[in-house]
Amino acid sequence: KGKEGVFFASSLSVLAPKVDQFVILEENSVGQISLENFKDLKHIENMKDYAFEDKDYSKGDFRNYLEKEIYEQHSSLLECLEGRLEALNVYCEIDPEFLENVSEITLCSCGSSYHASLASVYLFERLAKIRARAILAS
Repeated sequence: KGKEGVFFASSLSVLAPKVDQFVILEENSVGQISLENFKDLKHIENMKDYAFEDKDYSKGDFRNYLEKEIYEQHSSLLECLEGRLEALNVYCEIDPEFLENVSEITLCSCGSSYHASLASVYLFERLAKIRARAILAS
């Protein structure tokens, strides 16, 4: 949450200069927000204050953040999937009862994340039999 509004992202680094409060969902948890409770976010649990420091999200020696993301993809993917892959099986601890009530999934992303979202749409529809779509964020 920042002065300009409320933002959602997969990484705090993307929003660091724009937010002064944040919530990080714990592993295997789900967040839900509706139009009814969107305007008054005071009820949100675990909201933490955030003070942005430039050094926290530096692009280092890379020319831009896209180049940094490309070079860090391999290690980021390994870190993300650690403990969730075994041979050809993927382990994801989402409550099946929760998924029974999901009728559609919308993934909003840009850059290389958009391409990952396109692949995810295929997987959601093919494996989970849930209608999905990917929309370009910018």
